[in-house]
Amino acid sequence: MRRMFWPGLILCVVLAASWRGLMWRANDRAHWTTVASGVEMRRFDASEHGLRVPIVAFRVAPERLHIAVGNSLSATSWRRKEKAIAAMNGGYFDVTDRSLGLRVSDGRQVASLHGKRWSVFRIKNGAAAILPASDVAAALKRGVRYQQAVQCGPMLVRDGKVGTFKAQWARRTGLGVTRDNRVILAVADGQLSLLAWAQLWAARDGLNCPNALNLDGGSSTQLSLRTSKSTLEIASGRPVPDALVIK
Repeated sequence: MRRMFWPGLILCVVLAASWRGLMWRANDRAHWTTVASGVEMRRFDASEHGLRVPIVAFRVAPERLHIAVGNSLSATSWRRKEKAIAAMNGGYFDVTDRSLGLRVSDGRQVASLHGKRWSVFRIKNGAAAILPASDVAAALKRGVRYQQAVQCGPMLVRDGKVGTFKAQWARRTGLGVTRDNRVILAVADGQLSLLAWAQLWAARDGLNCPNALNLDGGSSTQLSLRTSKSTLEIASGRPVPDALVIK
């Protein structure tokens, strides 16, 4: 019995360590397809603990992305109101349905920074980036103006490195910035841990973003797409006070 114990224990440790890096698998046939001029979409399945989770992602130039803020609406209603191609939920909000954290919509700041532990996705002079809230606070103090901004968290990937997260599962929404200054928006229509979600964003055969930010998820996760080529609805149980829209 004593001779069998240690090899068995070592095998379990090795399997546990390797499982950490094998928490999702994308369909190798999944690829980006054009659904509108300058708008690409990719659909594939991720999996965690053997459960299939559909992923929908969009890839656009920064100028196609806008932050819409106002009364709480569903993604479908946001898309219609903004006359947009697609809309998805944005950042966190409080119990009164007010956006929580910095929001800048078409050059107009409509909500203030919320602490410094979250990060900020911003578009400035046509360039997209995800920055620490402390850097954004200093920039705003200097009078720097952004075209679009949304504050949320946590950072999923920073400079190519996946973060460390608590074991929590939920439907997911996020965005990332590619190496060639395009923006990827994505939703996971099923339960994923933050670690698996972050690994998907970082992986080269995943969404391949060196920097990615988690947005509000759970019951807020939702998506609406309508073009001449594609129609897609991922419903939610609640409206949201701000949205990311692709025009």
